[in-house]
Amino acid sequence: MPGMTAAEAVDMSFKLKKIDALDNTDPRDIRLSRDGKKIIYSDSRKVYKMNSDGSRPPEVVLDLDAISSSEGVSFSNGFITSVSHDGSKATIGASSGYGGVGYILDTVTGKLSKTRACVVSDHPDPPCLNTGGGILSGDGKYLFFASNSAWDCTWVVDEARGWSGWECALPYGTTRLWRVPADALSSPLSPMYWGEHNDFLDVQANYHGNTVLLNKSYIIESANPVTREKIIGHGVSDAFLSDDGDWVAVKEFNVEIINTVFRKITGVKLSIHGLYGITSDGAWILVRTPEEGPGYYLFLKRDGTKKVYITPTQLDGPMRFFEPMSLSSDGDAVLLRQTTTGDSNFYWMAFKGHIAVNATDDKSDAAPGDGVCDVDLKKSGEQCSLRAAIEEANKSKDAGSATIAFDIPITDPGYSAVKDTFTIRPKKPLPGIRKSLIIEPTHKLKNNKSILKNPTKSMS
Repeated sequence: MPGMTAAEAVDMSFKLKKIDALDNTDPRDIRLSRDGKKIIYSDSRKVYKMNSDGSRPPEVVLDLDAISSSEGVSFSNGFITSVSHDGSKATIGASSGYGGVGYILDTVTGKLSKTRACVVSDHPDPPCLNTGGGILSGDGKYLFFASNSAWDCTWVVDEARGWSGWECALPYGTTRLWRVPADALSSPLSPMYWGEHNDFLDVQANYHGNTVLLNKSYIIESANPVTREKIIGHGVSDAFLSDDGDWVAVKEFNVEIINTVFRKITGVKLSIHGLYGITSDGAWILVRTPEEGPGYYLFLKRDGTKKVYITPTQLDGPMRFFEPMSLSSDGDAVLLRQTTTGDSNFYWMAFKGHIAVNATDDKSDAAPGDGVCDVDLKKSGEQCSLRAAIEEANKSKDAGSATIAFDIPITDPGYSAVKDTFTIRPKKPLPGIRKSLIIEPTHKLKNNKSILKNPTKSMS
């Protein structure tokens, strides 16, 4: 969450950066990864990926014209329907003469996989589950999609009646929700039935893909996917499901309040004008107030007891002329759209917070000073060692102190299950510290098990 140790502060500084590569892009064609580090977008001819802070030039990951020609499909605005937590996968919806067609795009390799499973049969032209895109779980392991196709079908020959055809347990014409593993999209054994929903309009999935929010009003879980639980009445304008699947923030139409929900309304009602996101643990929500000035956008604690005002620097106009589009799951980054000009301009806003060490190895940063701590630019995601973090901090163009914190998974080779600690052993002295830097060896982000052993003299 924004601020970490400063989360109780009333006012906090955010850095703001205009992303020139997104100028005049349709907002419907821009997606921020849930970790806040990648943007996947399209100019209607190609699909690109880039660092959300604009620190590296965009890369082309898909040529839409080539796909349109080879697949016989067309793309309209909003065809990028979701992006995984780390931005390594995206879902794409297209149209063809036979209805909707869905794909999963691997943004690292550029591989495009069609989301279409068909009944196994010797008979030609078996029924298939056709999709129009769908959305990914945060971890990218599951795809959720709606389809009104027939399924669970058998070819039947009835000689007595002189009839033959497909008999389907789930006939054509009813919209149903399905979940399918992203690595087995075409397997007829993969689709998992999640109930009939003829009023299907919108779906959000949590990180692990075991909980969805349907139509901003219902919760469905993998333990009993054919039953949906209504959590709020009608008239919902905005709703967001937390990555852990436990919390939903809901704003009703024409009512300037927000309800935080956990299977039922908790009774917490907060006066707001807009709702824009919820953090992964549901602890904080991003909202807009009717007040002009620094408090126009702010983070609110789930129970309404704490506020963190957003005070970005270098704003080109009053804050009311900007609107949040996406919020990262940790609350540290927001993608903004400027709403006052005839053209569309976009800004990346991030809390001036930590550099997160997520590995115990001793590799150097690939490009110190680019705003990203990463030892290998070719690998998906960011791998940040302590050495790389110090190198990046030394070259940082941001004014003021930098903070290095630790977010190392227990799968890292430096973790000891016996001692429940992480150990970093630099192979040579760490870089000298050349600017104001705070290293918090016991400060955790997700793990509460970070420790440094035998720090070198240059680090002390």
